[in-house]
Amino acid sequence: MAASKAAWGVEVGSYAVKAIRLERSGDQLVVSDFGEFRHKKPLSTPDLNVDEAVRITLGQLVSQKNLENETLVMSIEGRSSLPRFAKLPPADKKALPKLVEFEAVQQIPFPIEEVEWDAKTFESEDSPEVEVGIFAIKKDVLEHRLAVWSEHGLNPQTITLGPVAVYNAVRYDLAGAGRKPFVVLDIGTRSSDLVVVDGENCWIRTFPIGGSDFTEAIAETFKLPYSKAERLKQESATSKYAKQIMQAMRPVFGDLLEGVQRSISFYENSHRGVKLETVLGVGSTFKIPGLRKFLGAQLGLNVARFDEFRRLQVEGRLASDFASQGVSMATAYGLALQGLGEAAIEVNLTPSAVLREQVWAAKTKWFVGAAAVAVAASGLMFVPAISAQSSMGAGTVRGKAEVDSVKSLANRHKSELDRISGEANVGYRAANFERLLDNREVWPHLVSDAMGAIAAAGPQPELLGSDLRRIKGIDAGDRRLVLLEDLSGAYAVDGQDRFIRVQMQVAFSNDSTNPPTAFINDTVGRHLNQLAAAGPRDGVPYVIVPESFSSNPGDLQQVTVAADGSSSRTSASPAGSGRGSSGAGVGAPGSFGGGGAGLGAGGGATGAGGAGQPGKRRPTGGVVDPNADPTGIGSSGGGFAPGNSSGGGFGSSGGTGGGGGWNTGQPGSGGGSTARSESSLNLDAEAPIPGEPSLYEEGDVFHVARVTFTVKLIDDGPASPDA
Repeated sequence: MAASKAAWGVEVGSYAVKAIRLERSGDQLVVSDFGEFRHKKPLSTPDLNVDEAVRITLGQLVSQKNLENETLVMSIEGRSSLPRFAKLPPADKKALPKLVEFEAVQQIPFPIEEVEWDAKTFESEDSPEVEVGIFAIKKDVLEHRLAVWSEHGLNPQTITLGPVAVYNAVRYDLAGAGRKPFVVLDIGTRSSDLVVVDGENCWIRTFPIGGSDFTEAIAETFKLPYSKAERLKQESATSKYAKQIMQAMRPVFGDLLEGVQRSISFYENSHRGVKLETVLGVGSTFKIPGLRKFLGAQLGLNVARFDEFRRLQVEGRLASDFASQGVSMATAYGLALQGLGEAAIEVNLTPSAVLREQVWAAKTKWFVGAAAVAVAASGLMFVPAISAQSSMGAGTVRGKAEVDSVKSLANRHKSELDRISGEANVGYRAANFERLLDNREVWPHLVSDAMGAIAAAGPQPELLGSDLRRIKGIDAGDRRLVLLEDLSGAYAVDGQDRFIRVQMQVAFSNDSTNPPTAFINDTVGRHLNQLAAAGPRDGVPYVIVPESFSSNPGDLQQVTVAADGSSSRTSASPAGSGRGSSGAGVGAPGSFGGGGAGLGAGGGATGAGGAGQPGKRRPTGGVVDPNADPTGIGSSGGGFAPGNSSGGGFGSSGGTGGGGGWNTGQPGSGGGSTARSESSLNLDAEAPIPGEPSLYEEGDVFHVARVTFTVKLIDDGPASPDA
């Protein structure tokens, strides 16, 4: 867009509306005005009329700040948008627009006519590859926002995505700093945006964990209303209950950590040679005491806050107020930069019809001026016409009424046509249902390969029988038995290639090697590496990626069985960190993370539960991920316990968790359910299932390991643009 001398950037967040006005002063950008207008209640508050709350806050903004006739840039939050990234095949620059459009159709999970989208290509001088970022939002979502904003005369010339604005702010402010690739983590009220700044390249991922999750954790722990829990969170730094508040928020810290770790690992794996070592935090949630320290310690990275803007000049009384609110102003900063033509990524999702209206509205004053000159030059010629008009007033009124009637009829016909067209458009829905069957043959082969890898341990015949006496006759340290506790897969796309990162949780007691994971490497690992070296196999829809196998020795857990059948464990990871295959959390020492995402249309469920002690049953819970891929592959539920344990997550909107699996005494019971009610019958209490004898005696030691490997799907894939 054309550069302006001044521009407003306005972010309508879930906690507050933040606005900043930047103005050019020579080569310097000056903060000439700013403001933060908090909603009466966060928009995440249950049963809140969100639109009405936004209207009230925007009313405060326009009443205190003069935005009329100003360049205005606004944003849509990351959780409501569809950022996608893909690598394009080498092609002539003239062919890039068609390739980008083709990629947009493939990447956006809605008919292209239902979204507003824009794209940005990223090219590197030392690489022939071209990466494209596609940024989209559904038209109905955008039109709703525009309608609410326009009620206060807010008609932005540019609409972009919040995480794109954050990228632009960081890129501009840290230009010339010679930084290596780094991460910007924007923790909002209802979701978090992770933005990778890698030279000229950008990568974005949004996951549904935000400040409201911390508030809900406090509300649930202390049985408080949401509003009081929010206030308690804000005052946690000075509260005498600071320790208890931090303990209540600890599971959310763990979920946030899991999302950040996965995003960083994915980017590093898909961009060879890139190592992310620094995280810059933005957003009001980063004011929570202990959050930076926790993330830094768990990630092993340098975590800082992006709250001091180096390239902005703030003078006078604004300086001290602006400094205290800097950490929450990054998005508004990036928006104003785009209004001034200083953005690295110029994405504009404003509908073309709205832009045309703005152009004509801007030209109206010129039309009026030209008409005035014409009237002044030939005023006498219009006297008869004016006289005639006064005598035809009634007719004019009737004519206007007829025009309004025709317009109303046309609108009704258009609405009816849209309704009929929508009901007739079954082809796209049918295609979506058909896609649910795609790659259904993948998982059976993964299960087969996993069981083959487990069998590679070469268990003694006694261990495969049911005679407990004969099983215990083999010393625990000599048993060549690997038990599969959990099997899960995470789907990922890199350009045209599709991958599944497979994860197995296994238990074993063999102590013939040091470290213990060497036993897994020599058995399970050797089998999987041989399959990887074999390459494509007949009838198998994937290949195992060479050198992708890992026994993850840092995650190894050692469990010791006590006289009463209970167990204690030591771990390479920090004490109290439960680690599940998909869901994860921070549990009390001695608990194991369990649970995972379910497989089903409409969203997966992510468990964040623990596991039981010997002879006890402790089911895992489930939390719905609203951003889950509706056809994504999730992990099975269930935890690990050296006795009778039951696992299982439960899904919402169609998600279904899988039941537990083998444990060290007997098969785990439990299973998935599509709904759960507080008043439902508690079968564990009404008809408890007695525990079976454990395989282990007092003093026996066994290990729990996390094994991972990656498979690359091999199929025809999407048709080429020239097909």
